Amino acid sequence: MRDYHRLLERQVRKLLPLEWADNAQLSSFLEAVNQSYIHFEDNRLLVERAMRLSSDELFEKNQKLQEESERQQSLLNALRKAINEVSTDPTTIDEVDLLHVAALLNDAIARRKQLEKDLVCARENAETALQTRLMFLTNVSHEIRTPINAISGMAAILDESDLSESQREYLKAIRSSAEGLMVIVSDILDVSKLESGKFSIEEIPFDLDKVIAPLIQSLSLRGEEKGLTIHLRRDPIVPQWLAGDPTRIRQVLLNLLTNAIKFTDKGDITLRVLQSGTKEDALMITFEVEDSGVGIEKDKLDFIFEQFAQEDITVTRKYGGTGLGLSISKSLVEMMGGELKVKSEKGKGSTFGFTLTLRPTVSRPTKGTPLFGAANLNGLEVLVVEDNELNRFLAITILKKWNARVQVAANGKEALQLLKKGKIDLVLLDIQMPVMDGLETIRRMRQELYLRIPVIGLSANAAQSERDYCLREGMDDYLSKPYRPEDLFECISRLCAGHLSLGPAEYGEGQSLYALDRLSDMYGGNHQHIQQTVKMFIDQMEGDRSRLISGLESRDFEAIRNIVHRMMPNLELFQVVGLYDDLELIRLHAGSRNLDFLSQKIPLVNEFLKKVNLQLSQNALNQPKR
Repeated sequence: MRDYHRLLERQVRKLLPLEWADNAQLSSFLEAVNQSYIHFEDNRLLVERAMRLSSDELFEKNQKLQEESERQQSLLNALRKAINEVSTDPTTIDEVDLLHVAALLNDAIARRKQLEKDLVCARENAETALQTRLMFLTNVSHEIRTPINAISGMAAILDESDLSESQREYLKAIRSSAEGLMVIVSDILDVSKLESGKFSIEEIPFDLDKVIAPLIQSLSLRGEEKGLTIHLRRDPIVPQWLAGDPTRIRQVLLNLLTNAIKFTDKGDITLRVLQSGTKEDALMITFEVEDSGVGIEKDKLDFIFEQFAQEDITVTRKYGGTGLGLSISKSLVEMMGGELKVKSEKGKGSTFGFTLTLRPTVSRPTKGTPLFGAANLNGLEVLVVEDNELNRFLAITILKKWNARVQVAANGKEALQLLKKGKIDLVLLDIQMPVMDGLETIRRMRQELYLRIPVIGLSANAAQSERDYCLREGMDDYLSKPYRPEDLFECISRLCAGHLSLGPAEYGEGQSLYALDRLSDMYGGNHQHIQQTVKMFIDQMEGDRSRLISGLESRDFEAIRNIVHRMMPNLELFQVVGLYDDLELIRLHAGSRNLDFLSQKIPLVNEFLKKVNLQLSQNALNQPKR
């Protein structure tokens, strides 16, 4: 007999005869009954097991179920909140349906991602438009600056000739018109640079008097034409030497003073420079321009700082201008950490002022720049590479006036042919030219012809980025057009000092290469202290000379920068003439890893320092006590 559930088996043995045990139909029935017994037994065991669970176990399981329910409800609330935060449409969720919530949330996320993509695309389009506009304005600026350079330069040459009084008046009108046009072009370009983030502020030592004095001098002539007097009220406690951005400070003051002259018909204009406080190791320097002009309506005071804005249309008709000057000045002052403010009353004049935090610094050695026409290049062989006929004629005229021998090329290809043929001491290289531009020319000069002769880049693009790029490509210096003859001579003087008969004698013989006045003042004339410091200076310079050459040989550009940075304060203390600008150039070219320039300039600086140390050893260390 088959194995049945124990209860069924007992009944079968008790009630059924043995001969029925193998009956097929009965066996099927008994199997079905047997399965029922087994299922019943399993269910009974489950029920008994459930009944055996303690009340504590049931409470614990119920608590867990409740916590899970609360967690799901919290999740649902969080999902609802997330949907409401990312969705622009108000959504009400009545059902506790996670799938529905997830679908709504996914839809909201998809819409938000699309919005973000649209915003990115819009920003990229705006940036592209800004760059395109800046490029367009830069090109237009270049095309306008190029003829202005020729006009200004030829006017400067003409100004030195014998002219009648009426001719000088005509010449003054020409120069004034050229300057006015240059201001407009520069303002428009500056606005574009500010909008595209291409404007940068630097912090360098500068002579405050040399920023202010030329402004007062040049604008006083313009003021005298209207019967105005420009006064300077400079607080004597304001240091002469400060660290900041002299170019931008000059630009802001020029705008404010020019506006004061423009809107004042009678009376005085005053520029005040005051020390209004201190901040850690820096000074609070306040600049104010006060006039007795037409003044500004009270409700227009904020409006005047907006681009292309003037008080009203009658101002534009009467006084002219683009309305950009104050907007640019406000932006520049803010970039330098200040705020441009105005106080004004209609009919009683205006006062514009701003305060900058500037660090006092030590002075740097200055070099005299000879007057235009007084310089002598002693037969310096100069190659002028310029495609514009007027600018080419201007450069030739200036250089020949300085007794230079001049060769001319209209593009880089012609320049390379001339450079292959003969000796050239200096190249004036225009950047934008047909056939071969200046950048391609300098690359071939350095990499194919292996020429290390000095090259001065010339461009109507006044952007700092253009200057930096040209120096990185191998040029030794850079001038933006229109340039003054004095600026050109100073640039040449740094690169070709041996050919100059006037101006700074950087590596000359038979002259004192140092001065101990500052050292003597510092020690109150104590001879022993002076001699000890001189000896320390000589030892320090000997070490720095050696390290400078080693840095050049190992091409350790960072070491060269650090050595130059350490040398400069000591050279300032001893008033070593003729090295500061060269060291600045070495530092700059070390940053751009310009090995050609450094290989040419560092040995010259090394030789000059050797002469300085020799003079100090022979003279300063042997001076008798006073």
